[in-house]
Amino acid sequence: MRIITLAILIFFVSVGCLERFEPQGTKLTNLLVVEGQLTTGAEGNTIKLSRTRAIGMKDMIPEQNAIVKVTDGHSNDYLFKETLPGTYYNPAADLTAKVGEKYVLDIVTAGGSHYQSSPVTLKQTPPIEKVYYSSETRLTDDGRALSGIAIYLDAFDENNNTNYYRWEWTENWEIQMPVNSKFDFQVDKDTVGMGYPIPKILPVNICYNSDTSSRIMVASTKTLSEDRVKKYEINFTSTKGFKLKSLYGIIVKQYALDEAGYKYWEALRASSEGVGTLFDPQPYELTGNVFNTSDGNEPVLGYFDASTVSVNSLVVIRDQLDSLVYPLEQCDQERDTVPYRLVQDYLQAGYLIDTTGLFGSTYVIMAPVDCSDCRLYGSLERPKFRPD
Repeated sequence: MRIITLAILIFFVSVGCLERFEPQGTKLTNLLVVEGQLTTGAEGNTIKLSRTRAIGMKDMIPEQNAIVKVTDGHSNDYLFKETLPGTYYNPAADLTAKVGEKYVLDIVTAGGSHYQSSPVTLKQTPPIEKVYYSSETRLTDDGRALSGIAIYLDAFDENNNTNYYRWEWTENWEIQMPVNSKFDFQVDKDTVGMGYPIPKILPVNICYNSDTSSRIMVASTKTLSEDRVKKYEINFTSTKGFKLKSLYGIIVKQYALDEAGYKYWEALRASSEGVGTLFDPQPYELTGNVFNTSDGNEPVLGYFDASTVSVNSLVVIRDQLDSLVYPLEQCDQERDTVPYRLVQDYLQAGYLIDTTGLFGSTYVIMAPVDCSDCRLYGSLERPKFRPD
């Protein structure tokens, strides 16, 4: 889960000059940021702690060496161990969270500051009924047509107990290079051309890449006649790049929220999507349910919540997307016929061997690495396209 922390500069224009607006009495740097969603999954639970940085600095500072624990309604404490800087983990075998139980997050920083969350009740999340797509064409900001797929989901709580929802996703895609480099080159000064092609041991024509959601996705059914979410768009993926050229998958996680949690996430969503004017909601007002036990006026960003998680997925292959428009492929025009004596120079210049010439010939066909080496765009390790 990503907590989007915003620091906004607002300018007042007057007689050709710009003055920086600073909110009085509010320190926007070095605020504690808490990322935590307690679930019942077999993967265990993770709490991430960090500090905001000055405006213009993108990465936040991990809050290290803290004592992090979760306490249940029976005063049982479950410690979280720091596995990476600012990342604290508790295995599912230790903390077996239960629906209906109350939990409190407790943090003591290395500097001695003590933070706690308000008690949260672990909620039962209804299933995602389905995840599906629709082939669509959309316009970019500059008016160009963009072909792709919009991905939607449906959810329904037949018991009418949820009313507030939040989603996250992870997408994975296969990268198939236009040129399949089949050979390496064995240097041998005693042969004609000072070497010869050999079959490639490590194929580099198929790789994989992944991305996670950064947009805040929440919905409420409180005012509807039934607790149903219909055709909620969670992502739009275009034919630009590799995502839809071969194999694409998206795994969606759904969480139930309480009303307070929904209001926090909705306010954060509105602030992150509507910044830019003096009348927009300001980020220093978006404190969650975690507070400093000694200083209630200190802003703390983030929200600690607890619910089961429902998971569903979608996998799409290129053959299903015949109606989409793909950009023209340029790699077919970028292959060179290279004699053996120049192969080393081409390899150093960023080319790979596509294939050999005719039998008995002393030349090969070579292509630029950006057309033939998938490692420029991803990893050779295949991810999971569907949940376990």
